[in-house]
Amino acid sequence: MNIGEKKEYVGYVDKYDGACQFETDKTVYSKNVVLAIDELLRTETKDCEKYKITIEKLEAEMI
Repeated sequence: MNIGEKKEYVGYVDKYDGACQFETDKTVYSKNVVLAIDELLRTETKDCEKYKITIEKLEAEMI
């Protein structure tokens, strides 16, 4: 992924049998994606909630 490049994922949270995952129409992602949504938004996602995740790679800055 190059600096300035963006990727978008639109999908649903799928919870079943105590497990959860994030599903797009092409790929199923692990529970780690759902856990990241929960942590970043400080919420607890519910089954069938829809999210759009946008990721953009930025240039590194020295701290």
